[in-house]
Amino acid sequence: MRTNAVHYFPHKLDCNFIDLVEAKFGIIGYGIINKLYERIYFEEGYYMNFNDDIGTILACKLGVKKGLVSDLVHLALARNFFDKTLYEKYQILTSEDIQLTYLEIVKKRKVLILDERYLLASSLQIYEKRSKSGGKEEQQVVNSEQRKRNERKF
Repeated sequence: MRTNAVHYFPHKLDCNFIDLVEAKFGIIGYGIINKLYERIYFEEGYYMNFNDDIGTILACKLGVKKGLVSDLVHLALARNFFDKTLYEKYQILTSEDIQLTYLEIVKKRKVLILDERYLLASSLQIYEKRSKSGGKEEQQVVNSEQRKRNERKF
């Protein structure tokens, strides 16, 4: 298993963006969004790398028209479903909701390996607050680039 991977994630039921995706792309759009969530939570846990080449590969694997995945992702970025700033800077897909959900799922882990560059400020603040007030277990957030040299404890 990958270090940050999780094998489940909550399925959100109330989302106007999902309704828009279904209206524009049909049920295939709904499936693509869920496949993106699966990759996010299973690969890195709280983000995934994404560019148009990855979109093409995913479209091929899903058996949909080339460009459909990228078109949907660009709509999601325009509607703030994924964080546009982090995508433009690092070519990753994430959001505050994804990060908070991930941190809730892994809250009992003693060590989390997170790249702080990818964390949205609100996610990091909430996590720091939980881990400082949390009590018995000591938790660590380790910057993946500096984990061997410089561990940051919370």
